[in-house]
Amino acid sequence: MGWHSVAIPHLTDNQRGVALITVVLVALAVSSVAIAASMMTMSGTLVRRYSERTSMASQAALSGVELGLSALLANGALYPTTAYITMPLQDSAEVLDAMGNPIPGVRRSIYIGPSADPSRGSIVSEVWVRGGVRAVRRMEVRTSSFASYGYFVGNDILNSDFREKIFGPAHFNYGITISPPSGPDSATFWGKVTTTGTITNISYGSFRQGHQQLATNTSLPVVDFVSLATMATNADLWFSSSETGYSNSPIRLEFIPVDMDGNPATTDDVEGFVRVYKTSPENRPYVTAQVQGGSVLTTPNCGAWNSGQFESAENGDLDSIAARAAIDNNRYRCYLGGDVTLSDSTFSASDGTGFWVLWGGAPVPGLSAVRPADSGYLHPYTKGVNINSSGVIYVHGDVAVSGVVAGRVTVVALDDIIIVDDLVQYTDPGENACAADLLGLIASNDVVIADNTLNTPQRYLGGSSYHTMDDTKDEYVHAVVMALDDFRVHIDPFNPGPNASDNLPAGAEPCEGAPWGRGCLYLTGGIIQRYRGQIGSTSGTGYFLRHSYNQCVLQGGPPQFPSSGSFSKQRVVEMDGANFNPVTWFANYQS
Repeated sequence: MGWHSVAIPHLTDNQRGVALITVVLVALAVSSVAIAASMMTMSGTLVRRYSERTSMASQAALSGVELGLSALLANGALYPTTAYITMPLQDSAEVLDAMGNPIPGVRRSIYIGPSADPSRGSIVSEVWVRGGVRAVRRMEVRTSSFASYGYFVGNDILNSDFREKIFGPAHFNYGITISPPSGPDSATFWGKVTTTGTITNISYGSFRQGHQQLATNTSLPVVDFVSLATMATNADLWFSSSETGYSNSPIRLEFIPVDMDGNPATTDDVEGFVRVYKTSPENRPYVTAQVQGGSVLTTPNCGAWNSGQFESAENGDLDSIAARAAIDNNRYRCYLGGDVTLSDSTFSASDGTGFWVLWGGAPVPGLSAVRPADSGYLHPYTKGVNINSSGVIYVHGDVAVSGVVAGRVTVVALDDIIIVDDLVQYTDPGENACAADLLGLIASNDVVIADNTLNTPQRYLGGSSYHTMDDTKDEYVHAVVMALDDFRVHIDPFNPGPNASDNLPAGAEPCEGAPWGRGCLYLTGGIIQRYRGQIGSTSGTGYFLRHSYNQCVLQGGPPQFPSSGSFSKQRVVEMDGANFNPVTWFANYQS
């Protein structure tokens, strides 16, 4: 047997191919790892950059609302009364870093506007960062209304003496003098008193919440009459008048609460109305019930009640002897122009001297069933029945006011506001029902208590006694009064009317038992004025002021009342930056 050699196959070439494939696979794996690592690094970088931009936008938005608050605290007049404003120099403006240098690619706008609640507003900061990042933050602020003052005087060159009792915070841009006590009356300030000067005879006064002398001057606010007129126009509550004087007006607002829900104990947002009586300028004494013909006996607004029937002096129902007898027996009464008593106790759209102004808006549902005679002449001023109302009634000129106010409303006059009879809330201010009624009066000149046949006791020629021609001997006013000149009682220097010495035995109107001329002026609310007007005199003419403070103003003043320039931060919230539009947002915020 021979040996045969066996050929062993050589795998060298195939192994080389496998190695190549292996190398390629390893290379691909390494490359994939490298790419993945690179992608992860790149993704991390993008995430980090986006996070940095988001954080930058958030911080810039937060600093923006703080910047807006600082601007308001520095200049309260910046705060708008309606709509909103873009803060000056902050309309898509550059954002600065801590060193004052612009941050590249970052822009910011800051908006400021009130809410539907006049005591609250918002500062909104909108920020854009290059790369599509957007952030919006809102700071809610609480505004302090100028109505929060119980008593404010911007200037008083006479440095008048004080012996009244004043409630609520009081501020004087001058030094004040305290008069010595007289009987039960002495100067008592129940709120904190601040004065830019000093207090003379300080020991005569009682300061229940303390006092501060040499305080900082506080100016009266700037009232935007143009914006207020626009608000009233939009709600069909703008009326024309004329500038006629301190005790007369050709137009009168008579506030009337209407029970729409069958519950006379309360009012809601659909029960506040006002009627508007108007006449020609020559008949304005009739509107405000001034003495005409030189005597109350010849005044067409007056007459006597006999056996439940009103007999007018104007119509000749009374002769002079009968009229005098009616006065002496306290049956003689006077009424404002347009009063139904002067029209046989029946509502008349026109009485021959003046007329009631028709309501120009849509009919109020259900009103004609409750008030069939005058429903077309009742002007709603609350948003529940007048959706366009901002709570403002505007009169271009003088206006006389009286009646019972239901709801929250501010009367604005581009001259004088004349209080011709009691002007009170439906809900007594003492009940502190702060969601119910609140009245503001803003006059570009004076707010005046009229010297007319209702407010001032009268006597006929030859008569020895004064008699009250109204249903009450005192005057009641529930309002925050702002007069850009003064708030005062009209006292004719040539015929000032009864004084303290006429009380006994002549029968003028004492104030809480103390001899006086026209009795007490019970004012619940605030008195804000540039100059301190005269309420009464040392001889007892005019009224004796009995002032009370309406605590409800601390929760926000009457509608659209100017701010005091004091703002407090409430909270900061994040908003949806992707869908934010300032025009739309503020429109919804204020509705």
